[in-house]
Amino acid sequence: MNIALLLTSFTIIINIILGILVYLKNPKNRINSAFFLVIILISGWAFCLYASNHTNNYLEALWWNKLIYAVTSIMMVYISYFSIVFPRENPVLNSKTRILWFLPGIILAILVLSTKLLVENIYYISSGTAITFGPLFILHSLFIIFYLGFTLINLAIKYLKSNRRYKMQIGYFFFGSFLSGFFAIITNVFLPSFGNFQLTKFGPSFTLIFVALTTYAIVKYNLMDIRIVINRIVAMPDRFLFRNKYLYQETIKELGKRSNSIVDSKELLSLFCGRIKERTMAKNVNIYFIE
Repeated sequence: MNIALLLTSFTIIINIILGILVYLKNPKNRINSAFFLVIILISGWAFCLYASNHTNNYLEALWWNKLIYAVTSIMMVYISYFSIVFPRENPVLNSKTRILWFLPGIILAILVLSTKLLVENIYYISSGTAITFGPLFILHSLFIIFYLGFTLINLAIKYLKSNRRYKMQIGYFFFGSFLSGFFAIITNVFLPSFGNFQLTKFGPSFTLIFVALTTYAIVKYNLMDIRIVINRIVAMPDRFLFRNKYLYQETIKELGKRSNSIVDSKELLSLFCGRIKERTMAKNVNIYFIE
């Protein structure tokens, strides 16, 4: 049984499924799109790690090892960017600012791929391949630690300044980033710096913590936003349409119970509109959201 293949496949499949789940909730939302791209980069990192350890062709193995560090250069910048726009988009980040923000990661990735400054040479060990690092390895390691540190500090500041609902979202993101980053840095930065490459294959698997918790934060609190709107709208039928107080209370109780078991926003809105239309005998019920 190929444990590495199973581990990599499981990591990539679960991450992409969760990423698609978030993206499909609202494809037009930049936060959802940004999170999906983070998932793609994480999955790319996992695939490159697997490929680097499972080819007997020296040049292919060398290329895959370079890609590992090129992808992680861009990945960490993008995760830090995601921490800026999450949970609410930041209007300060215009196109020029975004380009400047990503530029260091792009430059570092180009240097990794086009020179031997980071991956100077590779050699084979029992678990796959190992790397003889060049002088850029220290800079790359500090780069990874810096952007992870920025992400955590930025989230901590946002947590302190946010209201209770956003605190919960940010808390999930922070906790997932901290745990995933801590373990991945040990297995893929700290140990390799001492020549130990036996555990690098486990690094991407730790991202499941980050992806699962962030997915939960996005999906759950998007639905919470809808439920808050629904509760406010219900106040209007209460005053103008529900002359029978018992009927109103019965409707609210039913919608409350049903909404707790629904995770799809479209289904939740359909249920609400249908029940209000039925109970008030309205010709039509529509809810509009401004994006």
